[in-house]
Amino acid sequence: MESPRRVLVIDDDKSVADTCAMVLNISGFEAVAVYSGEEALELARTREFEFLITDVVMHPMNGIEAAIEIRTLQSPIDLWEQRHRRLA
Repeated sequence: MESPRRVLVIDDDKSVADTCAMVLNISGFEAVAVYSGEEALELARTREFEFLITDVVMHPMNGIEAAIEIRTLQSPIDLWEQRHRRLA
């Protein structure tokens, strides 16, 4: 049996991040929600992900900056923003 695809969800709005991760988990993915770019980087140093879904407007590290940093740690990783545009 194939293992579930691992997804990292980043959003500073906890209810959005948690809901997105919950829907993905129900749909058969292994999704983890974090609430800042910094928290995402910390987790990406210890766990591998295949997909990244991120809010773009966050502070102090925005979603694009977090995605670029995570991509240096884990390549290849598919990057998507919440408007469903592929970033890279």
